[in-house]
Amino acid sequence: MKTQVLGIGNSILSDDGVGVHVVERLKAEEILPGVVLTVGGTGGSVLIDMIEEGDRLIIVDAIVTGAAPGTIHELSVQDIVSTVPIHLASAHDFDFLTILGLGKEVLGKEIPSEIMIIAVEAADITTFSEECTPPVKDAVDRVVQLVKLKLMHL
Repeated sequence: MKTQVLGIGNSILSDDGVGVHVVERLKAEEILPGVVLTVGGTGGSVLIDMIEEGDRLIIVDAIVTGAAPGTIHELSVQDIVSTVPIHLASAHDFDFLTILGLGKEVLGKEIPSEIMIIAVEAADITTFSEECTPPVKDAVDRVVQLVKLKLMHL
């Protein structure tokens, strides 16, 4: 079985880079065979080409729901569809759900059947900084461990 971990975000916009930071940290660790680690950058329509064919996809991104900064949300695609307000999208392009739809319906791309979203509540996604705010920086360690745990149990 093949699993892809896709970190989405802009690593120079403070907490928006959390997905990138998590994947970069995972690249430095020993990961199980069959796991592909991908930095998706700021997302948008280029994500169509970054999503690999496989059985599972774990997406790591920043989110804004009003919860305490650093809160870790485990979501499904259905959670994203039914939850408002929620920010799990690029400000300048298509949101992630549109990307999945375009990839599958328009381009005929095989999208993994199991998609899990691990999102970290952001405090600041607009300040130019390569550093996350303290609560989000603390959450990176927890998310790395959570992803490793999920990979072991998949």
